[in-house]
Formats: sequence, C-alpha cells, structure tokens
Amino acid sequence: MKALQLSCVGLLFAYPFCAHFGATRGHPEWGVVAIVAFVAVALRLAAPGWAVWGLAFAPIAAAAWLLPAQWVLYAPPVLFNVGLAAVFGVSLRPGAEPFIGRIARLERGEALDARLGGYTRRLTLVWTAFFLAMALVSIALAAAAPLETWSLFANGLAYLLIGALFLGEWLYRRVRLSQYRHAPPWELVRIVARAGVTARGGDA
Repeated sequence: MKALQLSCVGLLFAYPFCAHFGATRGHPEWGVVAIVAFVAVALRLAAPGWAVWGLAFAPIAAAAWLLPAQWVLYAPPVLFNVGLAAVFGVSLRPGAEPFIGRIARLERGEALDARLGGYTRRLTLVWTAFFLAMALVSIALAAAAPLETWSLFANGLAYLLIGALFLGEWLYRRVRLSQYRHAPPWELVRIVARAGVTARGGDA
C-alpha cells in the first residue's frame, strides 16, 4: 500500500510536466497517459477491491481512449480548481467551520478568538474566489488560445500563483496578526493535508 501511495504522489507531481512537455512537443497523449495512470493508482487506493476498481476505472479509461487527447488534457486543471473551490466554499455555509479556520485551529490546538476567526473566514473566501478564477481562466484559454499557451498557464503558472498566494498571505499574516503564533510554511502544508483528511472523515 505504501508503494501505491508513493506512486500516486509521484504521478501527481509528474503530471504537469508530462502534460506541458507533450503539449509543446505536439504529443498531448503523453499528458493523458500520466493523468490516466494517476487516476488508476488513486482509485486503487480508494477502492476496497479490484472489482470495484475496475468498474470505476473502466469508463475513465474508455473516455481517455475515445476522446481527443487535447480535450482530456483540458479537464484536470478545471476539475482540480473547481473541486478545491467547492471544498473551501462549502465550508463557508452558515454554522460550518471555514476551511482555513480548521487549519488555524489544528495549528493552535484550541478554538479561535473572534478576530482570528473572522480573518480565517475572509481568507477562506479569498481562496474560494481564487480557485474559481483559475478554473475560468483555464476554460477561457482552452477555448481561445493555442494549446501551448493554455498549457503554460495550466501546468506551470497556475502552480506558481498558488504558491505566491500561500506564501504572500503567510507573510502578510505575520505582520497583520503579529500577536499570534504562525507555523512555518512546511508545517502548514502538513496541517492542510490533515485538515483535508478530517474534512472527509470527521472532526479532529
């Protein structure tokens, strides 16, 4: 199982490079192979048995085989950003704990005060809008720009923008909310992963 987990992470990081290299070299099918392999491993991790895995994976593999490679390449960045926007956005419903608030609570091990709670709610809204904007830009470039231009954004610049927002907000928060303790970025990445798990499986 550990080998499957490492393979899943490796394929996830390899996908944007394979997709962009294939798109710029006139072989978009390379990116399709990478994303199909990632989906196959991810479904195997999630599925309790091979039969369930086969039922889930068969239509995905068939779609990747039958549809034009360029269409298949367009889907992952849009689904990725819409999915993250949904995770952040749903947590803003009345009575729910904002996703960033969950991260801050896990970081501190205690309930947040009113000021920090309000900040995390606003920041969760910012991330929701950011991911929706990324999805819309990806769709617009897919519709109007050459494949190479779309790939440069979806498989390169998009990840840099995520990192810039993540680190920029962390620096801003250290100044704006200097009275609070702020975990270093590498610890926050671990906490974000934990928050995603508890969001699916229950509270921490």
